[in-house]
Amino acid sequence: MTGGGALAGLRILEVGSAAAYAGKLFRDHGAEVFLIEPPEGSDLRFRPPFIENANAPERSLSFMYLAAGKKSIVIDLQDAAERNRFRELVANADIVLDDRLRSWWDERDLGYDSLRELNSRLVWCSVTPFGQTGPYADRASCELVAMAAGGMTWLTGYADTPVTCRGGIAERSAALYAAVASLAVALGPDCARGRYIDVSVQEVVALGTETGPQFHDLQGILRRRNPDFQKQAGIGVYPCLDGWVMVYAAEAGVGTGWTRLIEWMVSEGIDEARPMLSSEWATNEHKQSPAARKQFAEAFACFASRRPKQEMFVEGQRRRIAFAPVNGPEEVLDDPHLQETGFFRKIDLPDGRQIRVPGAAFRMSRTPAQAGRSAPVLNGTGQ
Repeated sequence: MTGGGALAGLRILEVGSAAAYAGKLFRDHGAEVFLIEPPEGSDLRFRPPFIENANAPERSLSFMYLAAGKKSIVIDLQDAAERNRFRELVANADIVLDDRLRSWWDERDLGYDSLRELNSRLVWCSVTPFGQTGPYADRASCELVAMAAGGMTWLTGYADTPVTCRGGIAERSAALYAAVASLAVALGPDCARGRYIDVSVQEVVALGTETGPQFHDLQGILRRRNPDFQKQAGIGVYPCLDGWVMVYAAEAGVGTGWTRLIEWMVSEGIDEARPMLSSEWATNEHKQSPAARKQFAEAFACFASRRPKQEMFVEGQRRRIAFAPVNGPEEVLDDPHLQETGFFRKIDLPDGRQIRVPGAAFRMSRTPAQAGRSAPVLNGTGQ
């Protein structure tokens, strides 16, 4: 949507893949985003999954999603003459997003300090695994390494097996921080001076470890991954008629969801739940015991075995009990709420087909986001 949107008029240069999601956010809200690619193409073009399992520059679904609406410019930054083209682009850019160490740019006479002489208001944001300084700065990484080094895999997985989250959460989260920080500087009161922004993926992951650090600092408790599907009676993932449902019916200090859930179960003829209204069940300590978890799970199974998860979700919300269906990919695509709100958008594939992709996570009434219809082909001339 060049020429419209909340960020219309901003010009972004995107180098590398770590901040690709930041570039997508800028593009969806009207900024002009130039994807600076090497002759062989961005490594995002070779990131699975692929259309019909064909590993080729125009077949990566990840690239199609993240690069939709961007313009491709092929520049070989290893070539001195090509670097002059890059300097010309920087002179007219508002923000540069990259994923390299400053030393890499300095070695090619493209360091921020020298480029800022061409553009005093330049905002340069680097997203790297461990930041620009420190003993790990020059180490390579990947999604699994980032989640582990940031402490997240200590909290996710099974009792004896750490499991990282799917979907590139570490990289996407770092890119989101990059977008927010870059925009704050580029549009801030001191924007004429520019800035260099250093985003560490490890630090971003560490910020996402929920209340782990606070529990350790304040109570000396070392939180870790939960070995069971149910953390305690009334909190966890439970089977129902057509799959699984997430329940968070807490009591101590977090409302009265537990009481409302048990009263609902009793009203539906689950007599095994009636003792759970006693004072003995009012403490988390009791509900965390193996016997209590087993007793609740058996009673809840009788209650949920004849109810689909969507029905439980809707009725649970009406009763002010925290329920959520555990949806698979197709169920998310067909979710009635997301259908009605128009969350999913369509983008074009190179062969003319269209696919649905996630839309913007927020809406602005006067300048709504509009995702680009297609990703650029690798031809060196842009789209």
